[in-house]
Amino acid sequence: MGTKWNKAHPERKAAVGKAWRKANPGNRRKWEKAHPEKAVERKKAGLERLAKWIKANPEKVAEYRKKYYQANPEKVAEYSKKYYQENKEKVNERSKKYRKANPKKVKAAKRKYYQENKEEVLEYRKKYYQENKEKVYENGKKWRKANPEKVSEMREKYYEANIERFSEKAKNKIITRRGWGTPTYINTRFEGSAEHHMEKQIIIYIPSPLHRSVRHDLEKGTNMLKINGLARAWFEGLV
Repeated sequence: MGTKWNKAHPERKAAVGKAWRKANPGNRRKWEKAHPEKAVERKKAGLERLAKWIKANPEKVAEYRKKYYQANPEKVAEYSKKYYQENKEKVNERSKKYRKANPKKVKAAKRKYYQENKEEVLEYRKKYYQENKEKVYENGKKWRKANPEKVSEMREKYYEANIERFSEKAKNKIITRRGWGTPTYINTRFEGSAEHHMEKQIIIYIPSPLHRSVRHDLEKGTNMLKINGLARAWFEGLV
C-alpha cells in the first residue's frame, strides 16, 4: 500500500520526507554515519534525479532562480564570488566557450544590460579606468595592433557620426601630424560622405558605403588602385 501511495503522490511524498528530515536532522546523520556506502549511493542517485528534473523543467528552474535571487541578492552575490575564486579557470573557460558559441546572444545581453544600467556602467568604467590606467592603455594598444581593420572602421564611423566637430583646420592639422602635408580637397563634404585619401595630400569625399566596400590602406598601398578607380568613376558619374 505504501509503495502504491508513494507512486501515486510523489509530490506529497517529497514534502513529507522533507519535513521529516528537517525535524530529525540527527537521525539522518546517524544513518549516514552507520551506512556510509549507501549514503554515497543515495546522494548520487538524488543528484542524478535532480539533474534530470532540471533538464526537463528549464522554465520552472529559471523562475525559481529568479525568485531566489530577488529574495536573496546578497547570498547569491557572496556564493558567486566564492565559487569564482575557487573555480576561476573552470568558470573562465566555460564563459569563453559560451561567448564563442553565442556571439549574438552575448552582444544582445550586453547591450540590454547597458541600456538598463547606463549610469552604473559608465560610473564603473570611469572608476576602473582611474584605478587601472596603465593596464587599460596596454590592453587597448594590444587590441589595436591585433585589429587594425576594426580600428580603421571604428574611427571612420566615429568621424561620420561626429563630423560637425571637425573643422577643416582641425582635419588639416591631423593630416599634417601624420607627415602627409597640407591636403587638397577635390570636392566638398556632403551628407553620408567619407573622406578618401587618393594620395597623401589629395582628398575626395565619396559615399560612405562606397568607401567601405573595399578594404584599403594608403600607407601600405593595399587595394589603392581599386578604391581610387571606384572613387574616380563615382566622381565622373559612371557609378
